[in-house]
Amino acid sequence: MNSRIFLRLSRDNIKKNAKMYVPYILTCVLMTAMIYIIRSLSVNPDLSSIPHGGATLPKLLKYGSYVTSAFAVVIVFY
Repeated sequence: MNSRIFLRLSRDNIKKNAKMYVPYILTCVLMTAMIYIIRSLSVNPDLSSIPHGGATLPKLLKYGSYVTSAFAVVIVFY
């Protein structure tokens, strides 16, 4: 078969199922963005200068990124 047929079939399939693909792609992008934001906040050196709980906040954010990653994996594979 010609490779153009496969390209046309895939394009038509994406257009027909846009209601399924768009929320899935948006969810993947937003979950990835949340993970990167939490991880970047957890390695911020200015967090340790917070008077109350500044030493534990990076650890808490790090564990929070693990939880967010676990939810992301469940949502992506669901």
